[in-house]
Amino acid sequence: MIRSAPSASRTEHPYSRNGYVNLGNLNLLQIKPGVEPEEALMLASEYLNCAAATACETADNTVLAFRPVARSVAHQIKAAQALVEGALERMAADRIGVGLD
Repeated sequence: MIRSAPSASRTEHPYSRNGYVNLGNLNLLQIKPGVEPEEALMLASEYLNCAAATACETADNTVLAFRPVARSVAHQIKAAQALVEGALERMAADRIGVGLD
């Protein structure tokens, strides 16, 4: 089997199962109190822009065998970005009282 990335080495941890640590309900990234959802979505859109650029650059500069995978990742990122931007447009329209339907 060809692996596109090295597999993570599994080490035993006192709180782990099968070598992986269970973080339970711990969120590593949380929205700070007082941050509006629209602002969080705008930041998510910026992160998706960066991820899409990275995926496209990877697709363009990788070996032929891995290009479909990189392009698939770019496609999924762009789909997620479209959802975020659609939500932002809906929120802006709702704020000013304009329907998008």
